[in-house]
Amino acid sequence: MKVYIANPLYDVVFKRIMEEERIAKTFLSAILQREVVSIKICQDGFRNIKSNSISIFKMGFVASIKNNENSNELTNIRLYKTWVDTDVLEPRQHLAWQRYIEEKNSDGIGDESLPTISVFLLAHRIGDFETPVACPAPGNIIIQLPIISKTQNSSQKKVLSIFDQARTCREDKHFLKVDYTPYDGDTDMEYMIKMLLSMASDPDMQYQMNLEDEYISLLEKKDTEILRLDHLIEQSKLKEK
Repeated sequence: MKVYIANPLYDVVFKRIMEEERIAKTFLSAILQREVVSIKICQDGFRNIKSNSISIFKMGFVASIKNNENSNELTNIRLYKTWVDTDVLEPRQHLAWQRYIEEKNSDGIGDESLPTISVFLLAHRIGDFETPVACPAPGNIIIQLPIISKTQNSSQKKVLSIFDQARTCREDKHFLKVDYTPYDGDTDMEYMIKMLLSMASDPDMQYQMNLEDEYISLLEKKDTEILRLDHLIEQSKLKEK
């Protein structure tokens, strides 16, 4: 059975589902491949930074995670998400994200005395990573949504499938068309899907998603003008030679 869900890559949708403890535990347990026993959002856990080069949506959590000794360990989890990818913004976003990941310092979210895991959920490819879920350094996990179909891990594949932008509706990118059948019987995934189904018909959610679209459109226009001016400068330099 095919259903239409709200696109969780939009900031307003992503924030809403990750505010639900059950969904946050389901998502992060699959990504970390460790059981998240309990989780809470940090008091200052939401940050939405938009600049000329990059858009970052951050969420900070403190989680109790089962370790290899089967005991619970408190850990900071910092979740970073890109926006919906676009052809115009794509190249500059890729470079900006790569620099951000390489140079990332503590951002003050969470308890600095705890070990920290940073998870980057990206709507584009980055660097030379060929795997959908890559760990380039201890404590860093990069998720490349364009190649999630290559994921061999079943739990990661199931959770990340609801972010698969290849399922975006042609008529309206606010929605993804997904097959409900693979989630049937998985109560945690059913809960997540039902929430996204509800948000797909929520007028306020649609309004907030439209605002995000307008902001991205403005940046696209700005980037197009920058590319045009760069081209003119290059042409001028060639003529001088």
